[in-house]
Amino acid sequence: MFELSNNNAPLRLMIYDRTCRAKTFFPGLSFIWKAGAWLYRSLGGIDYYFGASDWPEALDWLLAISHGRKIIQIQYWGHGEWGLAKINKEKMDISSLKTEHPLNSRLKKLRERVIPGKTLWWFRTCLTFGGEAGMKFSKGWAEFFNCKVAGHTYKIHFRQSGLYCLNPGQIPNWNTKEGFFWSKDGKMEGLESSICANHTILCLNNKFPENW
Repeated sequence: MFELSNNNAPLRLMIYDRTCRAKTFFPGLSFIWKAGAWLYRSLGGIDYYFGASDWPEALDWLLAISHGRKIIQIQYWGHGEWGLAKINKEKMDISSLKTEHPLNSRLKKLRERVIPGKTLWWFRTCLTFGGEAGMKFSKGWAEFFNCKVAGHTYKIHFRQSGLYCLNPGQIPNWNTKEGFFWSKDGKMEGLESSICANHTILCLNNKFPENW
């Protein structure tokens, strides 16, 4: 655990999926995400980070670390699909915002920690903002938390394409067909990020481009 700083500055927090381990001698994505988190913190880009094995654990950590403080940024590094983000295959999507959902009470408490209109919740996950489902997710998340929400429409890796930000009250205006194609058997397939794709940054970029 990290020793909490004594100042009251808003917190920049990162969570990642710690369950994505390789089955061979190569390191899994969890190792890479943890190394990236360590690098970001060493360079002063974030204040604290945590590897979670499921969404309840991730949200409980966010609530514990921010007790008595406000949050200015939350990043999540892990897997995603259209309109959702996953930890250990457990999905968090727009249904999580409904009162009857098991995660809802935690999300409501976390909502009290954000700074309205200023906090950025950034899903650094594959495809989460892609398609119609991604648009509905982005709009619902921004309105529920009354904060800025960012995410990607492409599969991401070292290059991270299709990065968009939505403010509360805004309507998503990116192309619903961006970042995927239909396979011959009628399934949605995500496109890989590339230097030529819209709104591409590198994984080393810790700041959201303000003009996007």
